[in-house]
Formats: sequence, C-alpha cells, structure tokens
Amino acid sequence: QPTIKPIRTAALAELIPEDITELQFNISEAAESQTIHRILDQYPNLICTDLKKVRRTKTTQHEINLVNPNAAAINQKIAKVPIAQRIWLEEELDKMLDNKIISHSDSPWSFCIILRPE
Repeated sequence: QPTIKPIRTAALAELIPEDITELQFNISEAAESQTIHRILDQYPNLICTDLKKVRRTKTTQHEINLVNPNAAAINQKIAKVPIAQRIWLEEELDKMLDNKIISHSDSPWSFCIILRPE
C-alpha cells in the first residue's frame, strides 16, 4: 500500500520538495490510479479536474528571473501541427484563453507547443 505524506492545504506555494518526492516515489503502478483519485478527492480546492472551472489567481504572479539578464531571447520557429490535431488544439487554446488561463503575448521568448499522447 503506497503511503502519502499529507500536503498542507493552507498554501500550495508552501509545498516543499520532500512532499513531491514522497508522492512520486511511493506510488506503485498497481495502486497508481487509486492513489491519484484519492489525492484528487482529498484536495478538491487545490486540484482542478475540469478546465471550465480553472480560474486566474490574483494571489501570486509568475515571474522568470534570468540567470543572465543580458541573454539573447530564444524564439523558436512555429512547428507544424498535423491537421488531425490542429482543430482540437485550436479549441483547447480558445478554451484556455476564454478562461484566462493563458493570454496572448508579444514576448521575444517563444517555444513551440509539443503534443504528446496521454
């Protein structure tokens, strides 16, 4: 039976690396699905399983501090998405834009979207 170290629900930002390690390495393949469902049920206010319910937070702001502030921006060329996946991808991006999970950016830093099967 896998063991799960309880995560403090006060602030997800306080999650410490030991908690993550505990979750990653104490899950066996046989119990993985059951364990994941138990975690999802245990922390419904922290873990969202429905994209329509995800909302933007005002409690924290994402910031990337460069090791070298003078580094040249990396701007990858847009990769072609197979037609079979393009419609699905556009729908998912529109949903995330509508729910304010993502936003348009004019940043000089850009990277391709990588799709992979579940």
